[in-house]
Amino acid sequence: MKKSPGAFWPLNNSAVNGPGISAGSGVVGQMQEQPTQLLGAIKSIWASVGYALNDYELACFLQKSTLPSEAGFGFLSFSCGRVTLTVPRQNPNSW
Repeated sequence: MKKSPGAFWPLNNSAVNGPGISAGSGVVGQMQEQPTQLLGAIKSIWASVGYALNDYELACFLQKSTLPSEAGFGFLSFSCGRVTLTVPRQNPNSW
């Protein structure tokens, strides 16, 4: 099943703070609840590698990792302290 990008979650309040565990604000679409299992795994990996990997290397590492999916959402990319998630295919007829 093909998934499209679309959900964008900040992992910390400022990309300049580096690896952090605090949840950020300013989520696209003003989503209130975050997928905790998936983001928790990403945050944990990010915190453990610290500055040893740049964003591109970390994104490649996370793509090859066995990350959990949550409610159909999965990891797509990482850049500047932000995660882009894949979005499960939707049926527009049910909207």
